[in-house]
Amino acid sequence: MDWSGWQYTAGLTAVLVVLCAGLPMIDSAVRDSEISVPPGSVMQVGAAHPGDKRPVALTVPAGWAVDARDTDLFSRITLRSGPTRFSVSVVTPRQATPRQLWDGRDKIAVLTGGPRAATRPVPATTDQGVTGLAGELAGRGQIGIASVFARPTLGTDVTATGPPEDFRHKADQVRGMVRSIQFTKSAR
Repeated sequence: MDWSGWQYTAGLTAVLVVLCAGLPMIDSAVRDSEISVPPGSVMQVGAAHPGDKRPVALTVPAGWAVDARDTDLFSRITLRSGPTRFSVSVVTPRQATPRQLWDGRDKIAVLTGGPRAATRPVPATTDQGVTGLAGELAGRGQIGIASVFARPTLGTDVTATGPPEDFRHKADQVRGMVRSIQFTKSAR
């Protein structure tokens, strides 16, 4: 078979079209994937030390999925339930107080255009007894809740937001996930 002339060009063009059209679709399907989480699953986040668990854990209720695009188990887990998003980040400013973490998260929200505190923060406590601050968020068609908890060696920044109608239906689940946050022995 002679691959010269227009047949070769047409064959090469067909291969390039398939690659150019197919690869972005495959990439998009992989990047946009959400991984379902069975109800009651315990998710862990933060850098694990040898022989130890990740330093922060939380329990996930029914109907939530891991947003693989926005999750890095060394620093952050992002969960989604419809348009409502829940993200817990591990932060490592040593000896930070909840107030310092709250002020820092608000400064970041200003810089990134994210939802800002709509109320003054109030004391919050996890089921484990870790104290922190929590407050309501508002911004660009979104409402939500933010919480920060501090331990001597690390802390957490929790942000949950969504469209008002959807978020109001999921607010109890969000509050339950916040209360379920636990710090492992090495993080206490």
